[in-house]
Amino acid sequence: MPMTSHKEALRKLILLTEPVHRLRSRLDAFEWNREEALVTLTRDHLRTAINRFLDGELSAAELEEWANLIEYRDEIDFEASHADEIAGAIENLASPNVFGAINSDRCRDLLDGL
Repeated sequence: MPMTSHKEALRKLILLTEPVHRLRSRLDAFEWNREEALVTLTRDHLRTAINRFLDGELSAAELEEWANLIEYRDEIDFEASHADEIAGAIENLASPNVFGAINSDRCRDLLDGL
């Protein structure tokens, strides 16, 4: 598949424009290890995803899966001026077995840290 298709699938992922399970299927067609990033995840993208959970548009499982699809992907860069905060929040959301269940209080705390 051409790079634009890969980039478009990643763009849809960071914007959450499709259900997470569908995005996973799209991304399974592409390799993870790339030399350069194709898209950049910003604090605003992360805030939007967390707020969609808080508003009841995403379940905790969907938010976790979204974070798992983002974590460790070389083709997704994090907003340079806030990369550490974004990486920490993504790790937190992707690992409820380590950091605790995703819930409203935890998500509000993550928002406060962004």
